[in-house]
Amino acid sequence: MWDVVKQLIQTIFSPDQSYMPHGHCYLWQTPLVGLHVTSDALIALAYFSIPILLIYFVSQRRDVPFLGVFYLFGTFIVCCGIGHLMDIWTLWHPAYWLSGVERAMTAVVSCYTAVSMVTLLPQFLSLKTPQQLEMVNSILQAEIERRRDIEEELRQTNQRLEARVEARTAELEASQAQLQEAQRIAHIGSIDYDPNRGEIHASEEIRHIYRLEDTGDRPLSLKDFLKTIHPSDRAAWWQAQHQLLHSGQSLHLEHRLQFPDGEVRYLDIKGEAERSPSGEVVQLYGVAIDITEQKLAKFQLEQQIQRIQLVAKTLERVWSSVDFDEVMQVIVNEVRDFLNVERVVIYRFQPDWSGDVIVESVSDPDLAILGEHFEDDCFRHDYVQRYRRGRIRGIENLATSDLPDCHKALLNRIQVKANLVLPLLWHPHSFDDEPELWGLLIAHSCQQTRPWPKPELEVLQQLTVQLGIALRQHNLITSLKNELEERRQIEAALRNSEAAERKKADTLHQTLQTLQQTQAKLVQSEKMASLGQMVGGLAHEINNPISFIYGNIDHAREYSEQLLELISLYQTYYPETHEAIADLLEALDLDFVREDFPQLLDSMTVGADRIRDIVLSLRNFSRLDEADWKVADINASIESTLTMIQARLSQAASRSSIEVVKQLADLPPIACYPGQLNQALFNILNNAIDTLEERLKKDQTFKPELRVTTDFLASESGDERASEGASEGAIVRIKIIDNGLGIPNELVERVFDPFFTTKPIGKGTGLGLSNAYQIIVDQHQGAFYCQPHSPSGTRFIIELPACQLGSTSKNTPNVAEEGAEEGAEEGAGQFQKFV
Repeated sequence: MWDVVKQLIQTIFSPDQSYMPHGHCYLWQTPLVGLHVTSDALIALAYFSIPILLIYFVSQRRDVPFLGVFYLFGTFIVCCGIGHLMDIWTLWHPAYWLSGVERAMTAVVSCYTAVSMVTLLPQFLSLKTPQQLEMVNSILQAEIERRRDIEEELRQTNQRLEARVEARTAELEASQAQLQEAQRIAHIGSIDYDPNRGEIHASEEIRHIYRLEDTGDRPLSLKDFLKTIHPSDRAAWWQAQHQLLHSGQSLHLEHRLQFPDGEVRYLDIKGEAERSPSGEVVQLYGVAIDITEQKLAKFQLEQQIQRIQLVAKTLERVWSSVDFDEVMQVIVNEVRDFLNVERVVIYRFQPDWSGDVIVESVSDPDLAILGEHFEDDCFRHDYVQRYRRGRIRGIENLATSDLPDCHKALLNRIQVKANLVLPLLWHPHSFDDEPELWGLLIAHSCQQTRPWPKPELEVLQQLTVQLGIALRQHNLITSLKNELEERRQIEAALRNSEAAERKKADTLHQTLQTLQQTQAKLVQSEKMASLGQMVGGLAHEINNPISFIYGNIDHAREYSEQLLELISLYQTYYPETHEAIADLLEALDLDFVREDFPQLLDSMTVGADRIRDIVLSLRNFSRLDEADWKVADINASIESTLTMIQARLSQAASRSSIEVVKQLADLPPIACYPGQLNQALFNILNNAIDTLEERLKKDQTFKPELRVTTDFLASESGDERASEGASEGAIVRIKIIDNGLGIPNELVERVFDPFFTTKPIGKGTGLGLSNAYQIIVDQHQGAFYCQPHSPSGTRFIIELPACQLGSTSKNTPNVAEEGAEEGAEEGAGQFQKFV
């Protein structure tokens, strides 16, 4: 194949000498040959110049249509010029094959040009004439002018639009500044995260909350936030972030931040994921709220409530138990739970100031030191007098303390790291005498050092006071029991003596009864004095944090309403916001926040009102400033007393709640001893609750009910209701009815005897109803009686003279006979009345 091609090329480009040059046809006549050479050369020159001009024209006028035709004509003319040059060449060289090939190429180009001209002929014919072009030119000129006007108008419109954009941008920047200020005030920061780029964009408040201001404006990473997360919360925080990032699961978490300076802050964070149509997480949005103040307020309130519960439980045990060992054991158990330490003991001094551990509560049996005897010469010489004066000593770190080495060695032997010592002082004879040092209440932290905050010390100091009262009560009751035993022996001897001695025995018996009543009054008065001081102090302490919460709720409500109003105005006047703001509003569910946040504040207000009512009830019950004879509201006294025993009325794990039915009539204020009357009501209601609980133990389906009613009985000479005060001779009647087990008829006459009780040993002292009887009958010149209530239960009826301040006992009506008639009408059966 290659040989054939090679031979063909040689044939074309290698003239065959078998042909004669074309000049022979002209007989080599010089004029004729010159004529042809000159003519062909000039024609070739002209042919070559024409394409050059066409190419130059086309390069300068790219807008001329049919450019391809110009290129075809140029090619055709160049081929014709080459043909004339070949004619000159063949005059002397017989290269007729090469000349034929050139002419064949010319033929192909010319034929293609002709065909193209035929196809383009209709387009040539459609070209405009000069007149038409002139008309079109004028139309175009007018269009150009119109376009220029439109362009000028567009330019002015663009300037106005740019001015509006600048104004809107300034407004948006102002709104953004207001939003940042609102976030700063509310301690709320926003954040968004692009998973594809791995970049986190945070608001200024986020950077401030996490203390990342030194990072500038660069995008943040999760590691920037992780280094400020509290070590104990990092695992939960990282797991929540991982779930949000990989599964798009919504995030809501509370965690702590810990900074290098030791400060700890609390955050509430929420996060949502934005998904693509295919379900892939494309963007994450989140907010963080600094809730440190709320957490601290809640923590302080919980601590205060815990302290109140501890003191209340201790007081209940002191009131309800005459077993001093049981009281001490309850106190050390509660103190250890309250302080969360490993050991709490009560240390009893001997006459030589050595001592024994008589009661303890430990978290580990290996730490027990119960019954150990200690000989501490350091304490005997250096600390006895200090603790007699009421010194409280708390040591945070035994190793670094200034204790003597001998004392440190003793404490190290029993594995003590931190130590708290409070003196147990009591008045064995009279409150006017100097208190004596009976022992010590000691708390040991055996695993780590720890501080002893002032609120804890205050609560424990109150407990030591109550323990001193319990010790005095135990001593008095022990002495009384011994005396009673002696009296019984004397009575037995007297019954066997002569008749003359029986009169002396009766006198001694009356003296004994007087002593019992006096003793009961003394014990109860000491209890109430301590209770009043403690309750008043607790009410004052609770008022401090609750006033902070209650006082800021209105401000929080006002600020939230202003912020929501600002957002509403922004949405009204600028409905087309930036995409990021629109996404954030959608993620925040602003409508839900606008609806739920006021309800949240309302619930906080209700809670604060509830605590305020409880505090008011505590103060009303204690009535430290109302120990004298003065005018008081009986209904208010009943309400405050019911509030005090609300915990016993509420549902517990072992029983259902007790339903309280109140039917309180409109009563005028009457003159009385409010504090003592409150104590009487407290004792009666507690007694009713005890009998309801006893019946619940026997019948789980029983529905306990406690009914309290009040009535005003006007005198025959007075109006039925006195609008400005009680009329002379009027009576205020209080009925307390329960549906418990009731009191047997044979025991009704003894219910008001001192130390008489139907409860198991250790469950009651028998002084509650006796004390109530003395307050109502002896001190208020009223009537107090009890009667069985059909079909079961007991009815206690109290009748008080409705006299005003300034009335004397001489003007007080004899309510005994009136009460007897009323009681007889209301219930059948035996009843006992005391006046």
